[in-house]
Amino acid sequence: MPERHYTVKLRRYLADQQLVSVLNTTKWKRLLDELCREDLPLHFHRKDINESERPEQRWDGDIFHVFGDCEIIEWLEIRAKLSVSRGQLLEPEIHDFTDKLIAATRRAKVPFSLTHEGIRVWGYIRAGSDVQWATDSDH
Repeated sequence: MPERHYTVKLRRYLADQQLVSVLNTTKWKRLLDELCREDLPLHFHRKDINESERPEQRWDGDIFHVFGDCEIIEWLEIRAKLSVSRGQLLEPEIHDFTDKLIAATRRAKVPFSLTHEGIRVWGYIRAGSDVQWATDSDH
């Protein structure tokens, strides 16, 4: 019974905030499975539907922690560029896994937009948002 109450409250909140669903739980799970299969050194920045527009910029490398309670994820940024220090005098070496990240996301059939350091996956879109979805010709 508590789960049904939670679902009703969630649906009411989504309607009040004019949020449109992009991904359901099945699609989030498909994405998680594909990312785990790739085993890439990714970092995640998540914004839930009840958080302010600019959540604190914290990146998390624990994929299972980030994908918990996926039904309330508004968006999830996935950083695919890893900076490796080469000492104090040299610029860090950048390992870019963006192509593999995009391939895994496409295999999961999950829409996304491109960011400077990877991608953003949308759980919900707010009314009036203008998301620039990645296409097959991008990247």
